[in-house]
Amino acid sequence: MEQPAQDGPIEPTGGEPTSRLTSGELELAVRAAEPAAFLVLPRILRRVIIHDQQLTGFGLTAPHHTCYVIDRDPLLTIVEKDELGLPDHAELPEKVILLARPDPGMLEETPAEAVLLDCWRLLFHCRVHAALETKLQTGELTPASIRRAVHRIGRAEFDEIRAILAHDDLLLPTRGENGVYVEFAAVYFELRFFSPGFLGDYFPGLWNLGAVDDVLLADVAAEELFHQTRPAGAPKPRDTFAIDEWAELSEEPDFLLGDVFLFDEVPSQAKYRLLMRRSRRPAELGNVVRAAIYHARARRCATPELADRAEAAVKNDVHRLIHRLQAALEIERTGPPHWRESLFALVAQTPRGIWTVEARLLYDLQKVCVDHEREVYTVDPVEWALSLGRRPMKRALPSQRDVLMLKHLRSAAGRLGAARIADGQRRQLARLVHDAMERVEARLRLRLRPRIDAALDQVGLKPSNLPEQVARSKLVEELLDQISERGYLTIGDLRDAISRNNLKLPDLAEAMDFLRGDQLLRADKLLSLALDGVYRRGEFYMRWMQRLSSLAFGTPPGRFLTRFAAVPFGGAYVALAGLHHLWEMIAGKEQPRAPGETGMSFTSPAVLLLGVFILCLVNSAGFRRAVGRFLDHAYRGFHAAVIEPIRWLVQSRLLQQIVHSRPFTIAFRYLVKPSIWTCIVWRLVAVNNPAWQMTGGKFLMILLAFNVVLNSRPGRNAEEVAADWIAQGWQRFGWRAITNLFWFIIDTFKRVLALVERFMYSVDEFLRFRGGETRSSMVAKAVLGVAWFFVAYVLRFAVKVLIEPQINPIKHFPVVTVSHKLLLGLIPHFTKILRDVGMEKALAGITATAVITSIPGLFGFLVWELKENWRLYAANRRPNLGPIPIGSHGETMSRLLKPGFHSGTLAKRYARLRKAERRARTGGSRRSAGKHVRAIRHAELSIRRWFSREFLELLAQSKQWTEPQITIDEIRLGTNSVRLTLGTAAAAGEPLQMVFEAESGRLLADISSPGWICRLPPERRRMLTAAVVGLYKTAGVELVRQQIANELAGSGPDEPAPRFTPYYTVAPEGLSVWPDVGADTEVFYDLREEPWIAPQSIHGLPMRRMPTVERRRIVFGEVPVAWAVWVEAWNNDVSRPGNPLDAPEFSTILPPQ
Repeated sequence: MEQPAQDGPIEPTGGEPTSRLTSGELELAVRAAEPAAFLVLPRILRRVIIHDQQLTGFGLTAPHHTCYVIDRDPLLTIVEKDELGLPDHAELPEKVILLARPDPGMLEETPAEAVLLDCWRLLFHCRVHAALETKLQTGELTPASIRRAVHRIGRAEFDEIRAILAHDDLLLPTRGENGVYVEFAAVYFELRFFSPGFLGDYFPGLWNLGAVDDVLLADVAAEELFHQTRPAGAPKPRDTFAIDEWAELSEEPDFLLGDVFLFDEVPSQAKYRLLMRRSRRPAELGNVVRAAIYHARARRCATPELADRAEAAVKNDVHRLIHRLQAALEIERTGPPHWRESLFALVAQTPRGIWTVEARLLYDLQKVCVDHEREVYTVDPVEWALSLGRRPMKRALPSQRDVLMLKHLRSAAGRLGAARIADGQRRQLARLVHDAMERVEARLRLRLRPRIDAALDQVGLKPSNLPEQVARSKLVEELLDQISERGYLTIGDLRDAISRNNLKLPDLAEAMDFLRGDQLLRADKLLSLALDGVYRRGEFYMRWMQRLSSLAFGTPPGRFLTRFAAVPFGGAYVALAGLHHLWEMIAGKEQPRAPGETGMSFTSPAVLLLGVFILCLVNSAGFRRAVGRFLDHAYRGFHAAVIEPIRWLVQSRLLQQIVHSRPFTIAFRYLVKPSIWTCIVWRLVAVNNPAWQMTGGKFLMILLAFNVVLNSRPGRNAEEVAADWIAQGWQRFGWRAITNLFWFIIDTFKRVLALVERFMYSVDEFLRFRGGETRSSMVAKAVLGVAWFFVAYVLRFAVKVLIEPQINPIKHFPVVTVSHKLLLGLIPHFTKILRDVGMEKALAGITATAVITSIPGLFGFLVWELKENWRLYAANRRPNLGPIPIGSHGETMSRLLKPGFHSGTLAKRYARLRKAERRARTGGSRRSAGKHVRAIRHAELSIRRWFSREFLELLAQSKQWTEPQITIDEIRLGTNSVRLTLGTAAAAGEPLQMVFEAESGRLLADISSPGWICRLPPERRRMLTAAVVGLYKTAGVELVRQQIANELAGSGPDEPAPRFTPYYTVAPEGLSVWPDVGADTEVFYDLREEPWIAPQSIHGLPMRRMPTVERRRIVFGEVPVAWAVWVEAWNNDVSRPGNPLDAPEFSTILPPQ
């Protein structure tokens, strides 16, 4: 589609570029462009939408509240003509466009060109609406043709479109899928013509915009409407705005190297000489950044004859820094000129403030050089004493060099967005720093990977088959991820990585395994030696917790007691006691009890019954399935018996006719509503004056008074304004705000813990000794290190074990809650004991309270930590392949893509990006938008790592796979989709495209473009099929489009095969299929049926008989792949026919050859 001009100067409206419009002038300009358009107050527009769409409910906000298209007759039943600014005798066109009138204050502050451009956008949006709605009314556009258009756009893409428009309050609820299509066309063309750069971030799942153009332009002449709706004086749309992860601030004008000191101070020879003298000492010590800052300050106050000398000194300092960076980062000879321009601009900005962000960025880069040039040591008397002198007191930490360099490069990258340099220079410096980070991280991984491998080999954590080899490689890479991102590792990181991994620990074989520790504890010790300074060995309480949990989880008797006693009955007691305590708090009926009592007994029937129920759930897959089926049938029965009749009654034509009839409207307006307010007044007066009595006359008088007030024009306006305030307040502080507050609290606790960890790690880093420091510095750091060892131990224990579980609401209920209930009653007894040993009364009370209230945090910490320990052991492995964490916060593919309370990571992130980008495009800061872009890039990196480590690594390590290496050419993320483009050297230009997408709450997989698959011989195709099966299982895929297409294309034994795959959509309950070419007949496959699913006719009779399909052949997620089967298949020749994964259920997951 040909785009409108995107460059050129903004055309003024006939006056100065900064001229302003009055409301009357704006009205005239809009009416001249579109006679059917009217500017109305926002509250009137919301009233029209609410009444026309028949919306009801408290706190409801009107969707599409900036503009609206409505027919004349229904409009005149809602508003008076004077509210449109028209006399009573004026005639209205058949279709009316209503635009929200800008606030007078906004008109005074906003240039006329910007106001006219906004009105042009709204007019154009509404004209697209009106054109498509007219076609729907005349039959030119039918539901069947819309279904065909949606099929061409893509069902998952259309699901994303619907979710985005609904989130942004643009969908009108009464118009169904037709309304979604109309609104999408209006929004799409609005962005396409006015903000094309925003289109990719608004609808990220639309990867082929040309195809979307073709679909929509067939239904509406968008370009013609674009020119017709332009108000006189409106400027041409231009979109030079760009958001990326580095550009966070508004652009500053580009300047040349000689122009960076334009903001000179008053020349002063004395100050110049003082600054030049101060620069000598840092320069001699190698602190070239400090010297450059002094020289830059000297340049700003230099006389004309000395300016060149100071500027030359700055350039010399920059060159010295570049040479050091070149050595540290292994920069090629072509790099320094780019560095020089950006660094020189940074130095020039350092005098513009105290401790500026530019100065801190330069110091970060200099620290990178120092990290490379100077060896790092630790002076650790405590470790020397604990090892009885076997470990030296002063030890070199070679692993720290690249870790610290990467840390300081990340710090420099984080400051780039706020640096006051030209945007082009910021981007250039960002690319240089980013490339440097990649080189240092690659070098770090290359150096540390063999050490981690050796430590794991030494403790016996070795793979015994191909899937475990892949798992072992993934384990090492995940540990390296933690090191590169945080700079250190802990026993918790190692434990969590093994728990998530397919390489597991064996059971404890003998008593010595308990005494010397299992493989995790031995790896903990060896890694603290191999990665000295990077890996922090677990504290004694963490090691003993792991040692004791190995008895419960790593031995048959321990597992028996855990699964059949501790978890079911202990969990039942804690759950019921917590609920009992919560009920008492809500009902206000807490009763005094003896210390240690909770009002709930371990032997109570409720605890025993719930314990038996949990025991069956934990230990019987059949029981879990039966409970799931029971709950599903119960929900469906309740829905059919209660919800559906109510919905039918509310939506029935008779009830709607009654509710919207004139008698009902009059009765509600003049009788019901005034009566409600009369009763409210009655109750308020009766509460304050009990002697006052309501008589029939008083009631009638108050009723008549409310009738006059509520049904007069001022009364209706006041009611409308109050309702708008309530609606807007609910939108701002309602359910969304409550959920945001909940997650804000959770994120706050995570940040606080991370801050404490970072602070303690920073102190450890500060206390390390570097080559070139004095002996006195080494002695001082050794003394401080001894004190810090004990402080850090106590601080870490107090924060992580005692405090954080009590203030974190997720960890608090119910374990900590019940623990408090058990222990708080012991405070008086403990106080008495302390007083008996001689402690003062006040101090004894404070001490007893502090100790007793801290103990419940220990229980919360233990439960939270031990939940990961169960999966450490091979005996506790999940029997079947299943979804694994992919995102950096433990999200599975479903949680990344499916919207929900604790899921839909990409959808939420893109929603925040849209909001931030809108704000940035209207003159706000880009900082927030850049943050969200970085978060999306980080999610992309997580998906790349998952795919590489689970799929590409499996094929790379398989000896039977002899095809060229598969590479990830591109990853595109949408709000509900992930699209991977895979290439090989042997099939350049024929990429394979694999898509994961969420549709109607189900996760689907699709190979939308087979690419090089068609070139594979049968044995390699079987290998690829097996690898794809495993990949889909780790993603949690429920349906595969290739399987659906194959089953729907099936036919009866006496019928020829059809020539096309029917259109279909995925619904929560099943598949809606339109089997005929015209897409005007519909059948439904209920995926809840088993083992066979028969088609149900919904609308019309299809021209051919649709097949009955086997559930296992169409619902991929229902076919388990056991770990033992997976290992057997890859241990043997997975490419041979009849291997364990060469099953009929999986034979159609790849496109046909």
